[in-house]
Amino acid sequence: MKRYHSNLELCIVGTGSAGNCYVINYVDKSLIIDAGMSVKKTLAFVQGKITAVIVSHFHVDHAKYVNDWIARGVKVVFNRSEKIDNIKIKPFELPHDTQNFGYYICFDEYNHYLAYITDTNEVNYTFSRLDTLMIEVNYIDDIIERSFLNEKIDPKQYQRITNEHMSLNEAIKVIMKQDEVYKPKNIIVIHTSDRHSDEMEIIEKLRKITAANIYVAKPGMTINLQIF
Repeated sequence: MKRYHSNLELCIVGTGSAGNCYVINYVDKSLIIDAGMSVKKTLAFVQGKITAVIVSHFHVDHAKYVNDWIARGVKVVFNRSEKIDNIKIKPFELPHDTQNFGYYICFDEYNHYLAYITDTNEVNYTFSRLDTLMIEVNYIDDIIERSFLNEKIDPKQYQRITNEHMSLNEAIKVIMKQDEVYKPKNIIVIHTSDRHSDEMEIIEKLRKITAANIYVAKPGMTINLQIF
């Protein structure tokens, strides 16, 4: 059943290596970001007509179910600007080991601007208006360094993670740089590693550098993006 949303609602279907998928419910519609979780699981969070599925890149944890959405007749957006149902979507390229894009999204009916950044170790963008920043914090440098020194992580995996994913230290730099231009109201930490991150340390360090609401995404979580 469709539900009218007076608030802008972000639902975490999945986040991390097991699968990444986020649903944003707005008015009587839903926007899906990344397709790393099954259609069935995703639909449990959808509460309106699906506007589109936005895909950052085609690694399995972000795009495994893209073809299933296409088969259902849902519009899939990858690396192109779109204006659909009073939302504007603009991609920006992010370094990764495959073609990868973040997205800058404006929800006109809420005058709300959101940026989605994942699977990269470098961000060279700031935004003149930004209310919500969804940003990967895959690992904490000290934790992954200890794993490497104690031989608890394969050297090739260590190299790939540190070259292709965002650390807490790097995310802090991105947030501080953005704050100089426009301070986000919400920071949603996504794609954290179970082995190489720590929720309390992430929150503690981010609170030292930003006044934004801070959320560490977990499957099943729902966040009202309009609470400032």
